[in-house]
Amino acid sequence: MYRHITLILLSISIIFSAAPVAAENVNFWPGSNSVSSTSVNEIANGINDQVLFATGNGLSIYEDGKWTRLYSKATNKIGYLDGIPYDNYVFCLEYDIYNNLWLGYGGALQIYDGYTQPLTYSYDQRVIPSYAITDLKRIGDQMWIAIGDMGVCCYQNGEWIWLPPSESGLGDATQVTQMAVDYASGSLVVTSNQYYIADGEPHQHVMRPDSPNYPYFDDIVSPYLKSDMYNVRSGAHGGVYFFNRDAIVFYEPKSDTVTPVLKVSQLDREAVRINDLAVAPDNTLVIATNLGVF
Repeated sequence: MYRHITLILLSISIIFSAAPVAAENVNFWPGSNSVSSTSVNEIANGINDQVLFATGNGLSIYEDGKWTRLYSKATNKIGYLDGIPYDNYVFCLEYDIYNNLWLGYGGALQIYDGYTQPLTYSYDQRVIPSYAITDLKRIGDQMWIAIGDMGVCCYQNGEWIWLPPSESGLGDATQVTQMAVDYASGSLVVTSNQYYIADGEPHQHVMRPDSPNYPYFDDIVSPYLKSDMYNVRSGAHGGVYFFNRDAIVFYEPKSDTVTPVLKVSQLDREAVRINDLAVAPDNTLVIATNLGVF
């Protein structure tokens, strides 16, 4: 998975903080009362202070100090809830504006309202052209679904819209891997895996809601953007961050500018690889490297 979080010490650390000076670091190891796997593909805040983990071994939910682990095929219905999850390998998850939980898999899409049986879309329904879901993102009442080399889809007001790569500015050979939202402008930014694109072609694209060509993606071009910067995260106060193993850059869609943020060597002389990046609510960058977290 493209947003796979590698937990080298086989633990997940969640920081609970009631005040800026008081924090507790709690480690969780896979077990009967813990996260179901160290293969965590995505983490999202749920309703009622829940934290949801899309993993390679089911869906894990943390709430009030307790864990719930859900599997697609559970013995004696233990760990089974209304058909959630469809598959034990959960690629991505996102809540829509109505607090419905969307779950993306390698061959299906689920929408769950928390009360009734989930809506499950797979290749039998053909609602969208592909169910190889690589990412999910919400912008207002829109839900955007990345479907790899088939481009992206949008769900809004009961309607599904498919934007094929060749007709939406993404190009014929694009494998959409990740998406991020610029919260300042409502722009959608997508990235493409470099193995699917010819040398010299853009790997990062932006769809601006105020563009006269909307919905259409424009290429993001900058000497600071590298072809393997297909990891992207939303900034807390607007803009998005692209990164690869060597560096992090910041992109502001409204001004269409890319600014260098840091190189991995600036963190520590022995740091050689950026593994992941998270953006805190105060816009602090939390950077996972081969040496640990900075």
